[in-house]
Amino acid sequence: MKQIDFRSASITLEINACPRRGDGYAVSGLSVVIMSQPSPLFSLPETRQERWLLLSQLIAEWYRPLTRGDGYSDDELQQCRTRLGTPVPTAMREWYGLAGRRDDVWNQQDTLLSPARVFCEAGV
Repeated sequence: MKQIDFRSASITLEINACPRRGDGYAVSGLSVVIMSQPSPLFSLPETRQERWLLLSQLIAEWYRPLTRGDGYSDDELQQCRTRLGTPVPTAMREWYGLAGRRDDVWNQQDTLLSPARVFCEAGV
């Protein structure tokens, strides 16, 4: 099977083709998605702050808007750092502060541990 992908800011075209006897391919699947606006994933914002804002907008559209109580406080994150004896990675700390309590966003398939339950294993 051969897959051909074409992606632009507003169109995604995916063609699945299987070899047929002789030469050439037979099309086994065709998928076209036309979006009303370009996907924000084709041009991610440059700064962390802009990326978190984009994620906040996405959460507001798919779920409900974030509120101040959706994240953990700086004190809670500092307690986690102290207990672990190592800094919490920047992106993880930022997520916890923004929306770490929002089980509806994160805990669909995987489980995000609260800062009080986060642990390191073999130094990682």
